Amino acid sequence: NANPEPNTMAQKAKVKELSLFERTRNTLMETMRREEASKQALNAKKLFEHIKAFFAQAEPMIEEKVTQMIKAGLEPEHEDGQKVHKDGEQGAALNENLAVELCLECQQISKLLRDALAMLLLQNEPFGDKPLLPILDIMVKVYDWEKSFQPSFEEPPPWSVAEDGSEKSLSLLKETVKPYLQRLAVPDVVKQDRNRLLAFLSDFAKSFFQKKQFGPVELLKFGSISANLDTPNSDMDLTLKIHGDVPQEYVMKPPKGSDRLICSHCKASGHSAEHCPSKGKQEEAASKEKGSAAVENDRSDGEQDEDDNDIVVDHDGQGDEDEDEPGQMMDKKAILLEFSKRLRREFSKKLSVWAVIHSRVPIVKISDQSTGVHCDISMQNDLSMYKDALLRSYVRIDSR
Repeated sequence: NANPEPNTMAQKAKVKELSLFERTRNTLMETMRREEASKQALNAKKLFEHIKAFFAQAEPMIEEKVTQMIKAGLEPEHEDGQKVHKDGEQGAALNENLAVELCLECQQISKLLRDALAMLLLQNEPFGDKPLLPILDIMVKVYDWEKSFQPSFEEPPPWSVAEDGSEKSLSLLKETVKPYLQRLAVPDVVKQDRNRLLAFLSDFAKSFFQKKQFGPVELLKFGSISANLDTPNSDMDLTLKIHGDVPQEYVMKPPKGSDRLICSHCKASGHSAEHCPSKGKQEEAASKEKGSAAVENDRSDGEQDEDDNDIVVDHDGQGDEDEDEPGQMMDKKAILLEFSKRLRREFSKKLSVWAVIHSRVPIVKISDQSTGVHCDISMQNDLSMYKDALLRSYVRIDSR
């Protein structure tokens, strides 16, 4: 019989070594599963013997694989430090793929060891009278391995900037997302349709509130469209901002027997300015200096105005008194309802109008039938305007 070739013998030895390693790995995994499923104290000595056996098999294999990974992942360099490809771009890509596979395999081995060691360390007495040093030695070695598992050949993510300050990666990202940005970009015709609807509604609002003897009014944009973060299908978010006086018929009055008054004088609840205790004390002090007659005249002159300035919480507890002008609580539901009725009555062929007044924030929903542009109109929505200004500031920070 002819003697087997050296390469054949080496391959058989390699297969035998690999099968022994796999058996050792399976033994360790089975021990961990059995001990964990038993919900009892682990047989620490038995588990540690299996860990040592697996570690003895894994250590030379890990070192060999790390060496292969480095050879596969790193490209030869010139004396000037520039890397070159031996077999072209395809060969370099294959080397990198091989290095990734080796790295993942090493990480799986390391994870199994870490899990087994952690399970062992969780026991109160993992070795009885034996020291913890053997466990710690293996654990340190495992973490040293993991430091070698970080491939140095990985390309930086496309959104990062190269070390030399170039924007090659940024350009790649732009080219990648360009089709999506083009699809999400708002066409000029849509912007024009929105602006026309805004101008029309603004003129109508000024005319409507002027006839009702309100103070000056503005129709303002906020939200994604205002911050240039919109898409072609985005709705316009608008708010009516009323400056100045509001007719008394649109100022909310306290319900009969209500104990939820907020005094406009001391800002306390449960009483009106007319019966404010602190106000009485101040008037008593003033009467000593100016005389009772002068004080009574002052009260008779200003009594009615102060009563009208009492702030009343809405009957459902959802009033927005902090958003209204100081000294008055507008009936937003009544105002928006009348606004929507007038708009629907005069422009029913042009606009579809719905009043959603029973929500926490009453709004009027409007749709332009010819262009399909939608908008929501709220009232005195100051908080949203502040948030919108903050959002626009964030957008302006990065010109991209």
